[in-house]
Amino acid sequence: MLEFVTKHEYWKCLDAGLDMRLVAAQPSWRRLLRRGDAPWHLKSVQDVMALHYLDDPRDQDIAEIGGGHSRVLPLLVGANRCVNIEKFEGQDGGPVREVRLRGVRNVRAFIGEHSPDLEAGAYDVLFSVSVVEHVTNDAMGDFIDDCHRILRPGGRMVHLVDMYLSPDRAAYNRGRIACYRSAFAPGLFEPAAQLRIDAESNLPFDEAYCTNPDNIMYGWSQVAPALRALRERSQSVTIAWAGRKMPAPQSNTPQSNG
Repeated sequence: MLEFVTKHEYWKCLDAGLDMRLVAAQPSWRRLLRRGDAPWHLKSVQDVMALHYLDDPRDQDIAEIGGGHSRVLPLLVGANRCVNIEKFEGQDGGPVREVRLRGVRNVRAFIGEHSPDLEAGAYDVLFSVSVVEHVTNDAMGDFIDDCHRILRPGGRMVHLVDMYLSPDRAAYNRGRIACYRSAFAPGLFEPAAQLRIDAESNLPFDEAYCTNPDNIMYGWSQVAPALRALRERSQSVTIAWAGRKMPAPQSNTPQSNG
């Protein structure tokens, strides 16, 4: 799967009540909802879509990459064994202090560093929300390889990834689609669905895509003013990037009978 998240798909998830499941798992959000002040931005869409793509897993080893103060893991921990892969160093706006979630084990590591604290073949599912866009093009190969390394054969990765679409999108996003598509090279991952984004030279904004509210874009520009000009003429959208680890090829070498 490599496709933009649309309002049609997101609204179907709202019809199914996935957003209310997320709110129910977070007491602070319930209080805000009662006051009419519940937070909403593109990550709100991504949380719902992550829950949708994960498809109600049971009895699985699940790791969120860069989860910080995860909004999704609390819904998964009761029926699964959950890990938050996060260094808690404040990188890219993440938390600077360790966040402890009930029933979730923290592993202080970055995907791509091949940390010995992340064992090979240890997980059934890896997912992330608004994390992968911070991985540079040069580091993407290591990121994909590490995801492949720690997943079991047949294990799934599900990433919800930010992207800006604007008239100068090639300058800011150059090479990103090629990076994402490289995960589906032979022997790595098979896509969870059709690859609908095939070339970054043809990435026009479509009104059907889910986008960030303008006030949120303004707030982000206050935090990172270097991107203000880009955000003024862009739409912030989400790519769903998902696949399943392909099994190791079987050897054709005849077995010895001793």
